[in-house]
Amino acid sequence: MDKKHYTLALNMIVGAGDGEVLDRCLSAFDCHAAFDEIVIVMTTNDPKVKKISKKYATLLLQKQWTSERYPYGDFAGARNLALDNTKSDYIMWLDADDVLTAADIDTKMKNLRNFIDEFGFHVFFVNYCLERDDSGNETWSILRERIWRKDSGVRWVYPCHEQLPFDWSVHKKSRLTGVTNIHSPMKLDQTGVNRNIKILEHEYMNPETRDQHIAYYYGRDISLFASMQECVPIFADLIQGFDGNGQNIFESAIALVRYYLYEKIDVDGFHKINARYLDIVQGYCNIALSINDNCAEPYVYLGDVFLARNKKDEAAQYYKKAMQKEYGNGMVQQIAYYEAIPASRLSAIYIEKEEFEQALWYNKLAKDFFKKNNALASDRHIILKKFIETEIDDMEFKTWLIQYANKYLVQ
Repeated sequence: MDKKHYTLALNMIVGAGDGEVLDRCLSAFDCHAAFDEIVIVMTTNDPKVKKISKKYATLLLQKQWTSERYPYGDFAGARNLALDNTKSDYIMWLDADDVLTAADIDTKMKNLRNFIDEFGFHVFFVNYCLERDDSGNETWSILRERIWRKDSGVRWVYPCHEQLPFDWSVHKKSRLTGVTNIHSPMKLDQTGVNRNIKILEHEYMNPETRDQHIAYYYGRDISLFASMQECVPIFADLIQGFDGNGQNIFESAIALVRYYLYEKIDVDGFHKINARYLDIVQGYCNIALSINDNCAEPYVYLGDVFLARNKKDEAAQYYKKAMQKEYGNGMVQQIAYYEAIPASRLSAIYIEKEEFEQALWYNKLAKDFFKKNNALASDRHIILKKFIETEIDDMEFKTWLIQYANKYLVQ
């Protein structure tokens, strides 16, 4: 008996002004070879968006964006319209401002088809890059479900920050490696930000529609685009209830940690610590770790708590634990916390302990990421000066040590 060949569709929704990013998204790879069907739902009458959508879609649908129930819009409703009109066995979803990247994207997509045929998982995750630095390096990401089996019966829920509510005790999942999906809007659209907050506020203010998901994203979007102080009680209530999506509770705890622990965070992740709320911070860190202890971020924050208490040995242990965690484990992660930030802290600690070889090692690790940070540069000069001043009987070794230090420490 021949093995079943599964079919694969692409579902997308597009709104006003999405023409340019849609064209960029679907021209980045041979989308017609990758998918058996491409179903696009338009929530706009924008003629440019329609023209570009027709260029790629095998089926183009129109949906009214607002309704009496959803006066500010409904993302899940638009996605479910695409889902309901899809015939393929598997569905991949993308946003118009996404960009799929890989060393050989067309070959990767072909291999993806073979992978689906061979294993038949219910859900496939893809690395989703949320933010990059000025050099294009990934700094912030999450694993996100991107492909799922249609006969699982899972449908989109929530009008904003919509989700596919899989039951992980039933649905078999896997991760696709070698492909990254980059969130890459052309510009920050304040209209879109305001729209999302209005959708979430409408649901949050209604006791019948408010739940943990709506509360978390309402608080998160306010914290990102308005005032962190306004969302503190929302996050605190979520944590106190401790019910629902563990990742949302984890992120709420981390948001409160950062709010209470730091007076200022500069672009390189170097923090001015607020020592007034260390017990509160430690409590929220412990809550986060009770949900997921595989992320580096809570360990770095606990290291900073003990550093502020002048307990450097304990702080160093937390920073080392952070460096043992794996980046890319499924939670929202910031790559600097998995080596560069804890290494920078350890460099300073070992300078104070006058263990300069250790300080050199950690400073180099941090320098590889933070190439132009003034605090690290100052530490490097302290280390180099100590190497030059230290009396070592073996002059050949001392010469090599200074050369090594110069190579890795001097900008």
